[in-house]
Amino acid sequence: MIVLINQFSTPLFVDVVNAFQEEGQEEVRYITGGSEIRHLKVKDGVKIVPSISYKRSNLLTRLITWLGFSLHACLYLAFCKRPSAVVVVTNPPFAPWVVSMLSRFRKYPFYLVIYDLYPDVLQQAGMMRPDHIIYRLWQRRNPKVFARAQKIITLSDSMKAAAANYTAGDTEKILVIHNWASDPGSRVGRDDNPFAAEHNLNGRLVVLYAGNMGLTHDLESLMEAAVFLKDYDAIRFVFVGDGGKKKTLEGIRDRHHLDNVLFLPYLDGDRFTQALAAADIGVVTLGAGAEGISVPSKTYVNMAAGLCLLAIAPKESELARIVQGHNVGVLVEPSHPDKVADTILHLHRNPDVLARFKAQAKKASEGFTRRNAWEYVKVVGTPTE
Repeated sequence: MIVLINQFSTPLFVDVVNAFQEEGQEEVRYITGGSEIRHLKVKDGVKIVPSISYKRSNLLTRLITWLGFSLHACLYLAFCKRPSAVVVVTNPPFAPWVVSMLSRFRKYPFYLVIYDLYPDVLQQAGMMRPDHIIYRLWQRRNPKVFARAQKIITLSDSMKAAAANYTAGDTEKILVIHNWASDPGSRVGRDDNPFAAEHNLNGRLVVLYAGNMGLTHDLESLMEAAVFLKDYDAIRFVFVGDGGKKKTLEGIRDRHHLDNVLFLPYLDGDRFTQALAAADIGVVTLGAGAEGISVPSKTYVNMAAGLCLLAIAPKESELARIVQGHNVGVLVEPSHPDKVADTILHLHRNPDVLARFKAQAKKASEGFTRRNAWEYVKVVGTPTE
């Protein structure tokens, strides 16, 4: 029996779960947040274990739901039949502690998947200072957890280097498996796209940001670029999603009376596919300080949809390496809204350049597909019970 643990289930991790089920030699159990279950498209035979859902409305609810999920996972692993392997994601960040502790007593191997490197990401988000006692204790705990893991999987070379800080520089057990875009569904054309028609986007250059509008994302530069370009009727900015910065961004829109900016809630299924198909430029942001600890998954989604990437990120980041290395768009460093505006205007005035970036993004996305989910199966192998 293989147990996979991830509180906030994404299509990418469902691909991983399904890859283990398709391998077919062992029973697969998946512990995940209860509210995510209705969105999951797991293969028949996977046993879903519903648990506490992740709530990100404020720090207190995050902590409560993190702790509740981790406690449930602890109890489940303590009393279920002994797993042949456990795959645990750093979501919630306490789950690897639980899995590591129980592995000593139940004698199962576990594999750690680092989506976000804690506590480093908390410092980058401004939620915890490095001299805080909890931060220091967390840093001391990580080497013990990392040492007990059979293998550590990260999303990029820069994340691997950051994780190696907790393995005394030993990178032998740290592997890189790049993220990918799950199946985006059938792509519709702009002319017959109901989303584009509904929001009057046909014939316009559409700049799309879709996802979490988090406090660490430099979305102010994008909004200020919209202010600079407010008189260009042929350019539209579309924000899809929610998050801690959404009200601030809406305030900028209202203060400047921007008719060129549209805010929408999270979209599911066909509606999200239509939104991607209506866009030309996909925006990906990464705050300064997150160079080695985060790679936004929307990077791969936008590439798979054939969008030119506009990366607002430090030049030392993995995101910058992807954009520039694959020639799929343009990089602008954070806090330069004038350069963001100039970039968008340049792409608007040079459709041939935009078309080349879009075509190259679609081509590059072929290297970041669901095939990567099977790399997880190869790493874990097929342990015997």
